Amino acid sequence: MTSIRNEIRTGILVVVSLVAMGGLLIYLGSPGIFVAQKSFRIYFDNASGLEPGAPVLLAGRKIGQVTALHSPVSEKERPDPKLETLVEVQVDKSAKIFSKVKAQMTQPNLLGKPVIDFTTGEEASGLAPENTAFIGERQPSVSDAVPTILEKIDPAL
Repeated sequence: MTSIRNEIRTGILVVVSLVAMGGLLIYLGSPGIFVAQKSFRIYFDNASGLEPGAPVLLAGRKIGQVTALHSPVSEKERPDPKLETLVEVQVDKSAKIFSKVKAQMTQPNLLGKPVIDFTTGEEASGLAPENTAFIGERQPSVSDAVPTILEKIDPAL
């Protein structure tokens, strides 16, 4: 009788552990299931190195991820002819992203992957409604240094 009781307890422990592990994997792999999210669109001239799943930050704190990249975007949909790439992001619904905010694509360290960071928001502008489109800026990286140096040297040559 005791061995049957121990086998039942072991079985229950295994089932509970598997359910907990499955719930944890779903929570980590699909952030929109358990936490309400909202979407935004950001236009960039170039989204080099950015991939779906890249972190989205609010003043350095992770609040979401990149969900899709569209490039090139048709010219009639662009807010500026030079902005060829549309990046769709999903962020936590409680994140305070204001209508006037700076959306930057940055690279936190030299060998790291790019991230999207919302900074310097103006509280007086109010919270941005869902599906708001922002104009993004790219921080200059090492790959941008050579063309910039050549442009400055060219007149001297």
